[in-house]
Amino acid sequence: MPQEKQSVTCESCGKAFKLTGYSPHCKSCIKQACREREDNAYLGILRQGVDVDANNIDNILVKHHPSTTRPSEKVPFVKFAQGHQPRAYKPDVSTDPCKEQINHFLKHDSFTPNEYTDLHSMWRAASHCMTAVRHSSNSHLFKFNSSTFVHFIDEPWTADKFWNLQKGYPVVAQLANLPIWIQNGEGIRGGHVVGWLLISFKKILGTIEKESETGCWVKCWDGLACCFFPVVLILSADYEEQAVMALVHGIKSNFPCPMGLVPRNNISKFPAQCEIHTSAKVIKTTEKREQILMQQGLRDIDNAFFIVANTDVYCALSWDWLHANFVGKLGDHLWPELLRILDKGGHQVAARVEKNFSMMPHWHSLNHFDDALSISYTDGQKFEDLSKLVAFACHDILSPVEKEGYLLLHCLHAYIEFDLYTALELHMVHTLVAGQEALATFNVLMQRFSEKTENVKKNWNFPKNHMHMHVFDDIKAKGVTWNFSTKPNEKMHGPLKEKYQRCTNFQNVAEQILQVNHLELVSELIHCTITNYDTNTRSPDDNDADEVKQEDFFHVRLGSRVKHPLMLEAVKQRSITNKVFFQFQMKLNEFLNRYFTAVGKTLPGGKCIQFQPNDQIMEFKYIKVNFESVVDWCQYMDHLQCNPNFHGCSHYDCILLKTQQQDIFGQLIFMFQCVVSEESFPLALMQPYDALTQPQLVKDVHLNLWRVSEFFLVHSIIHGVLLYPDHT
Repeated sequence: MPQEKQSVTCESCGKAFKLTGYSPHCKSCIKQACREREDNAYLGILRQGVDVDANNIDNILVKHHPSTTRPSEKVPFVKFAQGHQPRAYKPDVSTDPCKEQINHFLKHDSFTPNEYTDLHSMWRAASHCMTAVRHSSNSHLFKFNSSTFVHFIDEPWTADKFWNLQKGYPVVAQLANLPIWIQNGEGIRGGHVVGWLLISFKKILGTIEKESETGCWVKCWDGLACCFFPVVLILSADYEEQAVMALVHGIKSNFPCPMGLVPRNNISKFPAQCEIHTSAKVIKTTEKREQILMQQGLRDIDNAFFIVANTDVYCALSWDWLHANFVGKLGDHLWPELLRILDKGGHQVAARVEKNFSMMPHWHSLNHFDDALSISYTDGQKFEDLSKLVAFACHDILSPVEKEGYLLLHCLHAYIEFDLYTALELHMVHTLVAGQEALATFNVLMQRFSEKTENVKKNWNFPKNHMHMHVFDDIKAKGVTWNFSTKPNEKMHGPLKEKYQRCTNFQNVAEQILQVNHLELVSELIHCTITNYDTNTRSPDDNDADEVKQEDFFHVRLGSRVKHPLMLEAVKQRSITNKVFFQFQMKLNEFLNRYFTAVGKTLPGGKCIQFQPNDQIMEFKYIKVNFESVVDWCQYMDHLQCNPNFHGCSHYDCILLKTQQQDIFGQLIFMFQCVVSEESFPLALMQPYDALTQPQLVKDVHLNLWRVSEFFLVHSIIHGVLLYPDHT
């Protein structure tokens, strides 16, 4: 009689497993149990509720529009954040208008599902892939800062223009009722070419002329009928395109600004107040119409946008972040001036600047420049990244002795600060005020530079220089700049050009390009569906197999684990060439003993921790750090390296570290995991830059010694930072 196979019962889930399969399952089951406990704890907090009337810090006050007749409400921040998570869409079998067509389609084709109910079951199984509309009604949002509720703005429906309108919704070639990060994304979720403008734009707007006045009733997927009033809320375009939309004569007209009445000679100045164009004023102009409009820089042509009710083309026009800043003010003006000044210093000066650019540490999602001054750029992303680095690359070159160059460096620094405020993805009252102050500082410095520059041929009186004055008014009216950025549209130019060159016969190309776009979208949808299916049908054990070289510790995850454990004796050998590893074993013992005492943990066996030279540790060369942004309170991730050979180069990232005294900067040197009494401790060796992480030893104080490296738990990492080494 064959011997009965032994089995083991899992204590967590109660299932029986063979001895060979128990260990992999146990690891997965423990992780799943931990996740469930965390979720239950989180739900418990939500169910218990918070005393909102007490105005706890970070509470959210939601003021609904008066037309909704809904009273204002206060919600805890955790509940507010939970309400912004994606939710699954569940179709209603009884009200689905396509039910009969789907049944007919399934009966005449060879598909595994035979009728609508089978397909509906599949939809329910795949409903986790659907993204719910984040917000559809207008409201003003306020966050409590321990003393008062502060108004903040991000999406268009949280801004003033939508509040004052309340009958419109932006009609664009994107799903504009989705959050910014979705509608401005790439792939299926982003914008797509849905038509080709071969007829008058006025005819296109004419299709919604009646509905913009009377409304249009539509039965939505939730079975409720809603009345929609189409309106043009935002126009996103470069200055040349805005001039056509506003029907202004352009840069040579008396008033070249498409939004307001600013004389051409004062276009580079920032007046405190200027008269703004409105559609109502232009329409009312009857007597001596052509003469009046010409004096104001406008063309005597009926604007196509006038036929859409509740639409003001001059208010819809928006500041263009890409062409006004990166490609405009920096790329066309400040960058050429910098090249001119550096060229006066000769080849040696230019070589030093290029060397400074090349010595900038690599960083995730930031272009690295080895020949920054030798290449002609046309890409706005390149100019955006150059603007972040130029002050560091030139700070030791353009000294106060070089008055013109030093003043330009001041202008570049002021430009960076102004650009940072325009790029924020959530604005509060104080950030809007600070942004306007940064703009005023930048404008004063630019006027001073234009007066003292040796380049007398340079004309700083151009419209894009003036358009900056409208940016913060646009943010108040329409939300943050990502809502009206031209970046997503510019990305489509390259693919369209490629399709034109490779997929058409250069005759009647519009229909051919649209057909290629359609096929491309269908194939991408199929690919995403297959990928999602594979991801959600994998067992937890399969996921663990992929993550075998990563370890989770709270908000950090260690990765790139070396193949074999490292003995402390081997680490000691590193001190021969790198002094930061000097007395590594002794320092590790001191740190862990001090840590156990500080947190009240019992020392193993009641004795001090004493690692031996043959004890082993596990080295890691990569870490992911999740952190909450103080700007928009969303979670972001930093990818940090601590690797002596990352793509052929040493790569040791810098971090912001939390200590008991203060937050400090430092650089990662060595990351590892050690075990004490079967408990894992993820640690790192760091070189602190601006403060000590622990009290100095007595002998260090007496001898005025500073330790160049310190141990710390990786839990203490707040997030990564990009620090530039100063070699002066």
